[in-house]
Amino acid sequence: MFVMSRSKILWKTLSFWKIIILTAFLLSFYNANFLYGEENNSDSKKMLKIKTVEKINRNVLVKMKDDVRRGVVFALSFLADSSDVPFLKGLLKKTERGDYINRAYCAEALVRLGDVSAIDVLLKDLDDKDNSFSLLTAETLGKLNAGDAAVDRYLAKLKDKDLSEIARSVRMLGQLSVEKTLPVIIELTKDGNEFIRKEAAFALSDFKNRVASSVLETLLDLLRDDSEEVRIQAVTSLGTLYERITLRYVFNKSPVSDEANLTFLLSMENGEKAAVELKKLLKGSSDKVKSYVIRSLGLLEDMTSVLSVAEELHNDDAFIRQTAATAIGRMKDNSVAYKLVSFFNDPDKNVQVEAVKAVGLLGEQSLLNEVLKISKSIDIDFEVAVLVAAFQLGDSSVVDKCIDGMEKGDIINKIVYVQALGYISTEKTIKALNAALNNEDPLVRIAAVRSLGSLKSNASLFNIINMLGDKDTEVSVEACLALKSLEDHQAVAALRKMLE
Repeated sequence: MFVMSRSKILWKTLSFWKIIILTAFLLSFYNANFLYGEENNSDSKKMLKIKTVEKINRNVLVKMKDDVRRGVVFALSFLADSSDVPFLKGLLKKTERGDYINRAYCAEALVRLGDVSAIDVLLKDLDDKDNSFSLLTAETLGKLNAGDAAVDRYLAKLKDKDLSEIARSVRMLGQLSVEKTLPVIIELTKDGNEFIRKEAAFALSDFKNRVASSVLETLLDLLRDDSEEVRIQAVTSLGTLYERITLRYVFNKSPVSDEANLTFLLSMENGEKAAVELKKLLKGSSDKVKSYVIRSLGLLEDMTSVLSVAEELHNDDAFIRQTAATAIGRMKDNSVAYKLVSFFNDPDKNVQVEAVKAVGLLGEQSLLNEVLKISKSIDIDFEVAVLVAAFQLGDSSVVDKCIDGMEKGDIINKIVYVQALGYISTEKTIKALNAALNNEDPLVRIAAVRSLGSLKSNASLFNIINMLGDKDTEVSVEACLALKSLEDHQAVAALRKMLE
């Protein structure tokens, strides 16, 4: 779950003044010109000043409105059912050419609901040279198994003399994920140019074929590539493809069948094979490569490498220590939890945060007192991590502490407690977070909406729906994301109304 940093809070607190600050700057700039210019009092220059400021204010407001609309369309496209097809068709028709993201969301929903004519919209957008979101368009076609009509153009571009055009075509083929192109991408991992090899390794993770032995073997071969950048991409692709959380999610969302079971088992097996080879790279690799290896081993939840990763907690590089702590938390081996305690006081703030988080995730209750000994910090991320870890290790008093703090604390502490409750699913927690939706500060409301979405609190559905109309843009956007998380079609009527 996203945690709001102190710098983010400071800037967001000033968000009401962003337009005014920008306006004041421009006014001072223009006033200086008027003061020292030859025609410093001319009516034409005064009008130029006013129009310029108005234009910038208008552009900022349009951007804010676009962010909300995009959030609404995103949530709607995910929650829609067959009864919403006519509305989605009308929305897609009204969505202007150039609004590629919303068009992709609408088209994906329509095809999912049986209206395959929306594929033509995606294909047209893919042809549009002004489409800076073409990878998203291609990914959408790939998810819909509708990329066949587009692959030939990118296969032809592989013969282009422009290296960047070839690289882009490789990525597009990966996103389109048409099975006949897989051998082509694999062959490109042997290209003489390291940039093309790197993009091909990236495309293999985009392709998401987790069962093909050819994909696994190709990425494992790339772990020995001469180029460090190619090796890093291979390491990253292995972690992305066989991440355990993703495999479980895909399996749970798939219809129950022997094929789904077999796919899951083969993917898990390939992940285990990948971990064996990745573990070897912990010895003799540069710190840069090592950090990516540790991250991927964490994503694979490879318990066999936990001791090797724990050794990296003593690395001189703070980022490696941070990555190692995060990986250990994912590996679920509480026998090494005690090794993290000394890093609660690491010189690097991020290492401290990840060490505390990992101890909480590992659930070694004998370490609760070590967590409770931690001195109060001015850092929001660290405070949230400590509260959550204490609860995970059995300190139920954390709930009341957070609720009391939400009512009595200053703005920073309120946000800390609201964010912490986003990891604690109890009836009291939900009630308190719903009350926080009415807080006068938008930062608290943002945190409360985000926490309720994270907890998937369907009991809060209508309260979150009400936040769609919040006067703060970011609150409205967070409400859209939370409604998507709740996966309740009852939210669709309100989302549709926002677009009418």
